Amino acid sequence: MGTNGTLSDASTNSASGFFITGPVITNSLISLSIYGQDPAMPFDIYARSNLNSSTAWSLATNGTIGQTNYLLPVSQYPAVQFFVAASGADLNLDGISDGAAALIWHVNPFVSTSGDGLSDAWKLAHGLIPAINYQFYYQTNPPPPSAILILTPTNNSVIQ
Repeated sequence: MGTNGTLSDASTNSASGFFITGPVITNSLISLSIYGQDPAMPFDIYARSNLNSSTAWSLATNGTIGQTNYLLPVSQYPAVQFFVAASGADLNLDGISDGAAALIWHVNPFVSTSGDGLSDAWKLAHGLIPAINYQFYYQTNPPPPSAILILTPTNNSVIQ
């Protein structure tokens, strides 16, 4: 902990000029600010307790388009924390933010290792194996007929 309620300066600078400043603790809140980001993109804040590569990043808060200031409750981060801002956009439209794909799932958000068009991040988030081409897999291994249920109601029927 630094002086005046601030944590040691953990600002990170990138070659693109994008950086995060802070954190500063005031009234039980951690304040972070980001600068140099694309104002048309949302950015999320991720945290972890150390910089060991085996320690997972976790989502601290979602940002909105143009947001530059973030407040986090100190009670959620009682130990030393490291923070990073990452894209909250989902440019490949797989339902997983590009930042989460990189920081949580450790994959490129635009890659489909198997070539089936489903991103590796989406597969991991849904308990699937990235290397399996599920389009081919289900063509050659269809689910058993008992797993398929088709309901066709008629005018006088009731589906329960």
